[in-house]
Parts: sequence; structure tokens; C-alpha cells
Amino acid sequence: MTGAAQLAEGKFKGPVRFYDGRGGWARQDFESIDNPRFGYAWQRENRKDKGRQWFMVDGAEVKNFDEADRLLALPPASDSPTEKMRRELDEFRASPKIGMATRALSEAQCNAAVGPFASQRATMQRADHGWHVGINSYADKLRKDGKPHPGGLYNAKTAAHEAYRSMYLWAGDREKDTGLQCALGKKCRACPILQEVEAAIIANRDAEKFGRPEIEVEDIDFAKTWTCIGHILQERPNEFFDGHFFTTAEDRKHRW
Repeated sequence: MTGAAQLAEGKFKGPVRFYDGRGGWARQDFESIDNPRFGYAWQRENRKDKGRQWFMVDGAEVKNFDEADRLLALPPASDSPTEKMRRELDEFRASPKIGMATRALSEAQCNAAVGPFASQRATMQRADHGWHVGINSYADKLRKDGKPHPGGLYNAKTAAHEAYRSMYLWAGDREKDTGLQCALGKKCRACPILQEVEAAIIANRDAEKFGRPEIEVEDIDFAKTWTCIGHILQERPNEFFDGHFFTTAEDRKHRW
């Protein structure tokens, strides 16, 4: 049996990697049990798309098993997707570890910048990938069984992510109008709910009796964040928000 024929008869494990994006875009990578450099991928562009499948060596698509066999006989190309990813991971792991979850100095600075959500950001950094893979795996089983997509689970994870991301957004929108709006399409600066919440906290801070002068602007942002998230999920409990509850004008201009 030739090398190409052996590849055609080979067995695979996985998916070893999940990817997903806006509008139902998704991809799953599978890996050969005999040679981890060889595998195949399945990808769809949206939820109605059945997707396509292709074989690959070192992360790059191959036309047939003969081409795969030829490439596997050579060392991995330095510009292949797999090798590029390996170098990026090596560089990340070699960065100085700061704190419990951060490695690069910029990450530590980011954690410090998100105020009351700093520890949550560090936790998300540790748990994010495995958490997402678990939800994807469960969603894949539901899809195969013809059951509804578990959008609520993705929304819960989105809420955890948006909680600390929103701290950057509130801070930026205070400096200048960034067009910040929620997933309901309402401009945050003009939201009557947020105006009521912010006014009440400021009144509590400045009260002559039993005031809380230690209240920081980040504390107000904390309350606004969870008020927004709760209101969005209350108004549209069955909608899948694809990763974002808040967007700026720039986000909407360059949609991912």
C-alpha cells in the first residue's frame, strides 16, 4: 500500500480545534492519529450553510492524498499555518509571567485597567478556550440531533467577556463620543435607564448624610455594565448575540 493509500485509509481524532464567528461561521479541525501533521477541516460560512471539508498538511489545504504524501516526506514549511501558530505560542509562553494568569506585560497592564473586573479578566484568560470548546462540543451534539442551538450558553460566556471589555468602552466614551451602543441598538449616552442608575449612584456618593465619597467612576461603570447586560437579555432572551453586547461606531464600521 502506498503512502497516499495509507493516508486515505487513516483514522482521525477530534475535533482538536474549534473556531466560530459572526452569523454562524464555524470551523473544526481534525488530526490524523498516525501523523499529527496531516488532518482535515470542516467549515461553514453561516448557519444555513452545510459547510465544506478539505484535507491539509501543516494547516494548509492539499488537493489530494498524493500531494499530502509528498509534503509529509519534507520538513514542515516555515510559513505554514501550523508552524506560524507554533512560533506565536512559543513566544507567548516565553514571555515573563506576571500574576496568576498573565504572561506578557501588556496583559498585566490590561488587567489593571479594567478596575473591578481585573480578577475576572484573569480568570477568563485561563478558562476561556476550554469553556468555549465545551459549549461548542455540546452545541455540535445538539445540531446532529436536530435540537435547537444553545444560544443562551454563548450569551452567558459573552456576558463574562463583555463585563470587563465594557470598562474600556465606558472610559473611552467619557473622553469623546465613540457612538457606543448596546445590542438593542440604543445609544448608551442617551439611555434613560443608565441615566437613572448613574444619577442615583452619584447622589448616593455626594449625599451629606450616609454618603459614599469613596465611590469611583469605575463603580458606576460596573453598575451600568450589568444593567445593560440584564436589560438586553430581558428584552431578547432568545437571540444569539455573536460575542458582543456593546459596539462603538468603529466596531460597526469594521465588522468581524
